[in-house]
Amino acid sequence: LIVTDSYGSQSRANALAKFLRLAGKLAEVPVIAIGPEQTGATIMDSWANASDLDQFPGQLRFDAAEAIIEQVEASVEDKVPLQILVLSPSAAVAAAIQKAPWITNKAQILAMGGSLWHGTNGTGPPRAEWNVRADMPSSRVVYPHVTTLCPLDVAGAAQIDGVQYQQLLHCQERVPVVKALLEMYSAWLLRCPWSE
Repeated sequence: LIVTDSYGSQSRANALAKFLRLAGKLAEVPVIAIGPEQTGATIMDSWANASDLDQFPGQLRFDAAEAIIEQVEASVEDKVPLQILVLSPSAAVAAAIQKAPWITNKAQILAMGGSLWHGTNGTGPPRAEWNVRADMPSSRVVYPHVTTLCPLDVAGAAQIDGVQYQQLLHCQERVPVVKALLEMYSAWLLRCPWSE
């Protein structure tokens, strides 16, 4: 299950489906659940569109919170550990926790968000990071249950450039996931509105 949450979740699902197709992983994801903020544009709209999502062979759900709850229920029934990885503002995860608070005791929640000691790119003072500040009510529900946090401090220090970036460029023809990631990155970078 992959949930496209936050603003423009329908557009995010389009981009996810295109990424999965380019990476050769489309058939490996059984369900895409589209979060509650379905309308709205994203900076990737000219890279991916509804025709990409039309190629997704799995199940599409428009009740993301319920899909999350069902996934946790299935993992409990099958006695399989489950991790919920939050990489965006988290409206659907918050709604799932509010509907079924018990899921926080049955699934580990990991999140990429926040800023503890440094700001963007590991420099400057801590700042309100997008994944948290874009939906503060949801963040207030989700983040008290996060067991592992990857703030800007970590993400900023984990940049790939120089020799490592050249190695990625070199292997992209042999590794479809890398090729898909680099294509998506190239499209995103041109449209990224951040000045930092």
